[in-house]
Amino acid sequence: MSNHKCHLTFLHRWLERKILPNSLQIKSPVPSYEGKELACRTGFNFIKLKIHYSHKRIKECSLQKDNLLKTLSHSLSEDELNIIQDYEKAQGESLCAKKLLKYDTMLSSLENTNSPQQKKNSNLSNKWVFNLSHKTLTEDQVQVLGLGLNFAIAPKEVPTKNILPSVEDGLRGIPPSEADLIRGKVVSTIQNKKRQRSVLTKKEHLALQQLQKDPSIIITKADKGNITTVLDKEWYDNKINKMLDDEETYTRLKTNPTASTSKDVNKFINNLLESNKITKEASFRLKISDATIPRLYGLPILHTENIPLRPIVSFTDSPA
Repeated sequence: MSNHKCHLTFLHRWLERKILPNSLQIKSPVPSYEGKELACRTGFNFIKLKIHYSHKRIKECSLQKDNLLKTLSHSLSEDELNIIQDYEKAQGESLCAKKLLKYDTMLSSLENTNSPQQKKNSNLSNKWVFNLSHKTLTEDQVQVLGLGLNFAIAPKEVPTKNILPSVEDGLRGIPPSEADLIRGKVVSTIQNKKRQRSVLTKKEHLALQQLQKDPSIIITKADKGNITTVLDKEWYDNKINKMLDDEETYTRLKTNPTASTSKDVNKFINNLLESNKITKEASFRLKISDATIPRLYGLPILHTENIPLRPIVSFTDSPA
């Protein structure tokens, strides 16, 4: 269901920004302006149809979820059901975050393709860059930041060391024959991958390196508007620390509960497996390994006086 909700979000974004994904770009059989315009309208009509279909699938998934919970309620206690629902919610948020990152990258790529002059237009880039730091940005730095934080730069080499461990982690619980087939396809894809030419100029690459190596600033997105903001690290740290000093909202823990929480969740999953309430394959998918502590960060609210930070807690790869 999370997958459908994320897809629905970006279908609306494509429609609002008048951008067609590659899969819906129809080639007109008639080489005329009217033919191209008709093909374009047809593509946007398909987006509207996909939005309708996504709403339908979300309702179906919600109904299936309710029926499953009713079935489980006959064999599980209320506490066990709550644990399963909390874990399902956390997994859904993690999946949604990954999907949103993927769709953001796709949308940024399509925006750059549909507007090739965008990254060369400094006036346009300035609308999407908000500098709150002491640092004076060069024109090249503004242009690079104006592309957005989700703009993907083609790596010089395929990051095999990062890809393979992620693939192996995803193959847990999959039958060996099917897992071997997937491994073969991944290896074949990596071996046949052609090096892509960078879309950035040498000056823009240099500007990007300068920004990355500057420890006195933090580059993040704004709370709203897809605006890239540049902040002084000291100012940002002070804002976060002041926020955490509020004892009515936050409580300091003596120890890190991540390991114990992961252990409790895995123990609960083992109990479900031993009582034949879930399959062995399902237990592999549900179990937690290499969990990380939830991460707190802040997004600047540019339209508010004194520019406060909106706290965001990322539960990606977290057992909570």
